[in-house]
Amino acid sequence: MIENSRFFTEDPADKLSDLDEGSIDLVVTAPPSYSEDRFSKEYLDHSYCWDSLSNYLEYMEKVFTEVYHVLKNQHYCIIVAGDQTYNNKAVVLNSEKIPLPAYFTAMLTRIGFSYLSEVVWDKGGYENPYVPTAPRYPYNVMPKNCCEHILIFSKRKINYNRIPCPYCGGTYTSRACITQENARQWRCENPDCPGRVGLKGGKTFSEYSIMVNDCKTEENIIPVEVIDKWHRNIVKIEPRSRSYAEKYRRQRFIPMEIIEMAMRYFSGVDDLVLDPFVGIGRTMFAAVKLNRKYVCFERDTNNQKVMFGEAEFLQEEFTSGYPLY
Repeated sequence: MIENSRFFTEDPADKLSDLDEGSIDLVVTAPPSYSEDRFSKEYLDHSYCWDSLSNYLEYMEKVFTEVYHVLKNQHYCIIVAGDQTYNNKAVVLNSEKIPLPAYFTAMLTRIGFSYLSEVVWDKGGYENPYVPTAPRYPYNVMPKNCCEHILIFSKRKINYNRIPCPYCGGTYTSRACITQENARQWRCENPDCPGRVGLKGGKTFSEYSIMVNDCKTEENIIPVEVIDKWHRNIVKIEPRSRSYAEKYRRQRFIPMEIIEMAMRYFSGVDDLVLDPFVGIGRTMFAAVKLNRKYVCFERDTNNQKVMFGEAEFLQEEFTSGYPLY
């Protein structure tokens, strides 16, 4: 089991299998978009290139299959993805949309994840407000794509193994039912259990309820302003960038508010957070800020250079023996 924060420069498709099964409390990541052009100016991650879309999806399925194994049962996986415009160079000026959120939703449910919900990240306007100067007619007008999807999944595998009572620690329990979280519910039959309610027997509990109750501590209280901002599943956050051109490099500049929301909503203090595509290190920043531990991967050398230039105070957190560039 990983006790301290770790950063790896290896490919997560190869290295994730080294982690213990059921060792991760939360997964939050923004997978690289599909790219065939190694020298494309639209993408910062030059080492993430594939021969075809099918190869890209095969690679992602391999990674998230390993993610499923290392994630604890009843815990969450958050993926940020958006539709992508792909230029088909076989046909001059031909382009098409790749619905990456739909692909990831189908992929993760096929692996075994349960799809729970999504949050639409409204990015606001990327361009100057459009003011038509001529009449517009059907077939030549299309709304601009100014949003991405924060997909929320959970690993909800039924665990038939008897679990100890959280009130007395005894294993003299009986089966009650299956909860809506697809968790086996148990009832303690110990007559001396402190959780027993009169003649009605012991309280019921499940793997999910134990996880939730363990997080009901003062240090895990979600601030009111965070709840107020994320109480609906459409949230407007302008992307952070240092120049106009970087607004189009969406993949590695995910706002911190999104990562912090995921950590506050779906993990507790000292939990272990995994990001297999950490990019420039935003997940590590958020983990340190919110007192979580992290296991992060980034194989792209350009992203590593940006990361260690902006996050020098985190270098002492990294495991020795792995190159910085």
